[in-house]
Amino acid sequence: MKKERLNIIRNAVRCFYINNNHVLCLKTKDTNLKPGYLDVSGGKIEENETMEQTVIREFKEETGLDIENPTYR
Repeated sequence: MKKERLNIIRNAVRCFYINNNHVLCLKTKDTNLKPGYLDVSGGKIEENETMEQTVIREFKEETGLDIENPTYR
């Protein structure tokens, strides 16, 4: 039986934390990427959540660090 592919739009954000021309990267663990790959923070925008709220929440969840006033680029 052939699986039908669904066309689903998933709104998400990515967060590039830049300080003194350095970008904070995360080493992946057990994710959909191979363990040990480098990635940046990000994730799915939840219902009734703004992009800014999502960036702040995801960054905290993934790094343990708080950010304020992220800018959209």
